[in-house]
Amino acid sequence: MEKNELLKQADSRMEGAINSFIKHLRGIRAGRASPEFVEPVQVEAYEQRQQIARLATITTPDARTIVIQPWDKALLKNIQKAIVEANLGLMPVVDGNLIRINLPSLSEERRKELIHVASKYAEEAKVAVRNVRRDIIADLKKIEHISEDEVHSLSNKLQTVTDDFTSKINKILEDKKKEISSI
Repeated sequence: MEKNELLKQADSRMEGAINSFIKHLRGIRAGRASPEFVEPVQVEAYEQRQQIARLATITTPDARTIVIQPWDKALLKNIQKAIVEANLGLMPVVDGNLIRINLPSLSEERRKELIHVASKYAEEAKVAVRNVRRDIIADLKKIEHISEDEVHSLSNKLQTVTDDFTSKINKILEDKKKEISSI
């Protein structure tokens, strides 16, 4: 692979890490009820793990309620269990053929927990970005007909890109912390 292609690949993969981080942050409750709180939760269904969004209709009939209606009623208990195990601070209740989640007001303690979860997601995103840097540098070293000086120069460029993405992650995290704290 050519060195310019590797740098483009690094940028694309690092952007993917940020997009994944943003998607995880959307699942952190910081306002009115949203299907995004539970959509990414993985449920054991049909001998594999799947997201709730692939197994049910998720609606928010009001600002404090999430309703999950599985297409297969046999999955009610699995979905309920997965939400509890996801440690989102939500208490799902089976109500006939659907699951109802009433969102409580956020206490100061819960806000701190949510900020901690957001920080954990940020750290995972930073690790992903650093892993991309490590992989690309390893690939650069494998290219034939490239000098050590050129590898060093490209590694420095890659470090600058890594630092930029890390700064973006920190900015997104700070915005989310403010959102959680200001509710």
